[in-house]
Amino acid sequence: MKERQFKETHGGPEYGKRGQEFSKGAETDARPQGNFGGKETDQSPSAPSARAKKSSFADRAKRLLIGVAGAAVLVVAVVLPARGGLKADFVRVEATDTAIYYEIEVPETETGAVLVAENDFTHREAALSPGVNAGVIDGLRPDMRYTLTVRGQGVVARTMAERTVRTEAEAPVTQLLSVSHECTCNVDGLFHFTMEFVDEGRRWSDFSATLTDAAGNVAECVFTDDPHAPQTIGVVANGLVGNAAAFAIGCRDAQSGEYITLYEAQVKI
Repeated sequence: MKERQFKETHGGPEYGKRGQEFSKGAETDARPQGNFGGKETDQSPSAPSARAKKSSFADRAKRLLIGVAGAAVLVVAVVLPARGGLKADFVRVEATDTAIYYEIEVPETETGAVLVAENDFTHREAALSPGVNAGVIDGLRPDMRYTLTVRGQGVVARTMAERTVRTEAEAPVTQLLSVSHECTCNVDGLFHFTMEFVDEGRRWSDFSATLTDAAGNVAECVFTDDPHAPQTIGVVANGLVGNAAAFAIGCRDAQSGEYITLYEAQVKI
């Protein structure tokens, strides 16, 4: 009776056989699934570890950076022009009120260089040859600043040298323009004359004027306070004889510190 009940309950010998097979399979193939309170790991020998993956990625990154750096160095070496370091030299630069005199040395391998003188009002150019160049840029304005630039020719103009220079202030004009004269000895016994001159720098002072006849007699002028005004010399009063005399005008020049002759002529008396 007990055996029958067992078979009815558990299915008899077939159940037992299937149960053994199931149990055997569980022992050989079954693995715990899911995370049961710990980290899920793959113990297969062929699977790389996380550390190995990170190391492999770092190695590839390093190789990539080294390759990029090498390519960048190569590009720089190719792009830089071989003539980029050539420079010109200002050997001498001098300025007057309206001109700049220069002496510039250009590298022997440089052709087509130009000198440019410019400011807000002027742009002047002069061609330069390899070697030493000397020249002048004239027609400039007094008391003005100019930038001198030596430019090399190429796809892009290169600045080979640069300097700034100022022209001198315009020099004050001191100049005798004209002298007019007339002798009225038959009327008043005098020799009349007038000077027209410009003396912006106030260089001239201590004016004098004389008449000297053939006998060596000399008559002098006593200038008024204004040397630009008409002046006179006494001919009869000073005993000049004959019909002609040497007429001379002079003054002291503050620039040279000497007494100079401004005008000389033979005149009738």
